Amino acid sequence: MLKKVMAFIVMAAMILNAFNVFAANEEKYDYIALGDSITAGYGLARPEVQSYPSLFANAHGISVKNYGVNGKTSEQLLEELKNGAYDLSGAKLVTVSIGSNDIMRPMIVTLAGGLGVDPNSENLDKAIEERVEYLKTHESLVALKKRLDRMEASIINNSRFYALCDTAVKTNIPLIVEEIKKQNSDAQIIVTNFYNPFKNTSLVVPTGNSNAEYAVGNVIQPYIDRLNSGLVANEDYKIADVYSEFTSSSLVNVQIDFRESDVTFDPHPNAKGHRSIYIAVNKVFEPFEAEEDFVYGDANADGQLDASDAADTLQKVLLESFVPVLETKTENWQKYLDVDLSGGVDATDASFIMQKVLKEDFVFPAEKE
Repeated sequence: MLKKVMAFIVMAAMILNAFNVFAANEEKYDYIALGDSITAGYGLARPEVQSYPSLFANAHGISVKNYGVNGKTSEQLLEELKNGAYDLSGAKLVTVSIGSNDIMRPMIVTLAGGLGVDPNSENLDKAIEERVEYLKTHESLVALKKRLDRMEASIINNSRFYALCDTAVKTNIPLIVEEIKKQNSDAQIIVTNFYNPFKNTSLVVPTGNSNAEYAVGNVIQPYIDRLNSGLVANEDYKIADVYSEFTSSSLVNVQIDFRESDVTFDPHPNAKGHRSIYIAVNKVFEPFEAEEDFVYGDANADGQLDASDAADTLQKVLLESFVPVLETKTENWQKYLDVDLSGGVDATDASFIMQKVLKEDFVFPAEKE
């Protein structure tokens, strides 16, 4: 009887592999990070290690897929989710860091215009730095201060900027969470709030024997407050309080004192900043429930390996409607049945299970991991 079962399994494996009928499942991740350049780890030497999603995944020993994209806005992320751009199935955790570009970019464009920089410059941050360097030697202190005063007036109490804040946190982010829930109702969702990249920072431009100063951090703070006050957690998501973690300007790349040589308007977190974001996320994260250990290949979940497990595995391959007992016990059932680590459950797995039954010292590739 066993010989007949084995022969059938081997024959099925050969046929299925030869015609490539069954494709491997797409890789699933425990943790999916959605967002903009902060999520992506812009400016880090090794974002795959230093970005906050990587820090979190490594700390918890889970798999992660980082979908962060530089320059992305909350509206863009919402549209992508509506269009099914991401496979969120299987994820136990989804973090969302979005909305900074909704408000910061318009502000930087306004700042550029006030300095006489083309807002459409390919590298706007660099263009601003170069323009300020020029003004240091080509504009009087009085003229430069007037210029900075005009810039400040154009940003303070700007109704358009406040409206952008409200749209991001009161409309788009709740809808983003709603879309995530539609695609994965079981995922834990954590949304990060907003830090002020220019906190306790002023634009200092030396000219002649004096300095022109512009308290960028103070001017931006009301909008950061508006964003954070409008972001309200509910039963569907929690808020990671990044704002409270960013108590020091040493956590970002910004350095806008033109008396120094290493000037940059880059508002992104540095490696220390990403560690602070990780800490904020970790504070509200609810650890995943510990999963019961199952025997590799034990399709009927009876705690032992025999020919019936090979038969059930093959039946799962041939009949989509068939549900092995193991599938009812754990959402990670594929992990235990994909014994050859091909990325999906197929007839080869059934063949391997049978080999293990017949030869006790046979080792599944999955057991070697």
